Amino acid sequence: MKKLFFLIILLSSFLKTNAQYFSKDLLFGNNGVVINTSVLKNPIEVFFENNKYFFVLSENQICSFNFDGTKNLEFGSNGLLTFNTGNENYRIKGAKFHNGFIYLFGQLSINSNSNKNGFIVKLSSTGILDSTFGSGGIATFDFGHNEESINDIVFTSSNDIFSIGTRNYSIFLAKINISGILDNTFDSSGYKTYPMSANEYSNGINIFLTNNELVLSGSTVIGAKYLVLLKVNLNGDYIQNFGINGLKKIEVISQTDTSSLGLIKTIFKNDNLYFSYTKAYSFSTINNWLGKYNMINENTECEYISLPFSLPYFIVDENNEIYHTGIQRCSPNTSSNCSRDFFIKKTNTNGISDLTFNGTGVYNYNFFPNDLLSDDQSSVFYLHQDGSILIGGYSYNPMTSNGSGLSLVRLKETNLNIDTVNFEKSIIIYPNPSYSKIYIANNSQKTIQKILILDMSMKVVFEKHFPDQFIDISNFQNGIYFIQINVEGTSIHKKIIKI
Repeated sequence: MKKLFFLIILLSSFLKTNAQYFSKDLLFGNNGVVINTSVLKNPIEVFFENNKYFFVLSENQICSFNFDGTKNLEFGSNGLLTFNTGNENYRIKGAKFHNGFIYLFGQLSINSNSNKNGFIVKLSSTGILDSTFGSGGIATFDFGHNEESINDIVFTSSNDIFSIGTRNYSIFLAKINISGILDNTFDSSGYKTYPMSANEYSNGINIFLTNNELVLSGSTVIGAKYLVLLKVNLNGDYIQNFGINGLKKIEVISQTDTSSLGLIKTIFKNDNLYFSYTKAYSFSTINNWLGKYNMINENTECEYISLPFSLPYFIVDENNEIYHTGIQRCSPNTSSNCSRDFFIKKTNTNGISDLTFNGTGVYNYNFFPNDLLSDDQSSVFYLHQDGSILIGGYSYNPMTSNGSGLSLVRLKETNLNIDTVNFEKSIIIYPNPSYSKIYIANNSQKTIQKILILDMSMKVVFEKHFPDQFIDISNFQNGIYFIQINVEGTSIHKKIIKI
C-alpha cells in the first residue's frame, strides 16, 4: 500500500509540472465549436493550408472552413464541393495536397454498371476542378478487372503520379502523367501487378517514395495473414537486396488463428513502420489495432495499441508519440448510433498513455451533454504547431435543432485557472482507498454531467451521465484508477484506489 501511495504522489507531482491541459478555443466558431448541418458525413482526412481547413468526406465531397471556423466561401459552392453528377459514386480512400492542388483518390462505381474503377480528382485550393487533368479534372482508370481501387498516390519531382491499389487479388502499381493519363512507357498498359503466389489474395494500401525508390505496403493471405513490403525502382522492377528478392512478408496473424486481417493504413517514421489493421472473428468480434514493425531490427509488435471500432485515424510525431481518434463501438452487438463523445488520445512510443496529456492521456468532448441521445463521432484531427488541436467528425442529435452534421471543436492549451482549481477542491471523493463504494461530494454550484473511470491502460471501465451520489467499484480489480468528472464544457481528473 505504501508503494501505491508513493506512486500517486510521484505521478501527481510529475503531472502538475509537465501536464498539458486543454479548453475550447473561444476564437473558433461559436465558442470553440462548429456544426455544419449541410454536410452529413464523417470526414476521413483534414488539411490545413493557407490558413484554411479542408475536410475530405467519405464520398463525393470536400468542404473548407476558415481559421476562425466560418465557411470558406471562396471554396466550391458555399464552402462545399460535390463532384458527382448523380449516377456516379466516388468512394474516397484518401487525399494528398501537392503544389497547391488537392488530389482525391479511390473507387468509382456507376449505378448502371457493376464494374468499379479507380479514380483521381484534381482540384485547386478554391475548389475548382483542374480542366487540364483527366476529363474536366477527374481521371478514371480501368485496370482490366471488375473491381479495382486506387488506395494511395505519391508524386515525383516531375509531377508524375505513382498509384497503388488492388486488381484481381494482386497489388498493382500504375504510373500516371501530369495530364492524368496512364504512362505506357512504364508498361504497355501503364501499370504492373505483383502477384505473390497462385492462391494468395493481396491488397495494396500505401506507397512511399524515397531516394528514387518506391516502397509499397499491403497485405496478403495464404493460411497466415501477412503485412507485405515491396521495394521497386521507378521502372517498377524489384530491388533485389531488399528482403527476399525485393519482398518482405511479416506475419501479423498466424495460420492457426481463424480471424481475418484487413490492413487499413501504414506510416513510416524514424525506421519504424506503424500499421493499423482490422482483426475480426465475426461481426460482434471486430477490433482495430495498431502494430509496429522496426525496419532495422525486423522486430514486430502486433496488437500494440487498441484503436476505435470505426474510422480509426492516427499520426506519429517526430518523437514517436502517437495520437489517435475514431468512432468507438456502442456495444459488441451493434454499430448504430449511441452516446459517444469526440476524443483524442496520446500514447508514448511504447503504447502507454501519456499522462501529461490532459492529465489522463485523453481529451473527451460532448457537444450536447444534457441530451442523452446525442452521438458525437470524431474521425480526424489536426495538430497545430502552437499546441492547439482541431478535432473533426460528425454529430447526431435528433433532440436539438441544428444538432446534426459535420462537427468541429478546436482546443487550445490552457493553465489550470483559479476557478478550475477551486472547483477541483470542491469535489471530494471518499473513502479513498475504498473496498466497495466511493461517494462524490459536490460542494460547488455546478452540475456534474458525466463521470468516466479509466484503468491504468486508459481503458474506460465505468461511464455514466448525471451520476448518482455513489459509485460501486466492488467488482473492480485492485489498483489505481483515474476518474474524469465532466462539468459544463471542462473536466477535472482525480485518482482513486480500489483495495
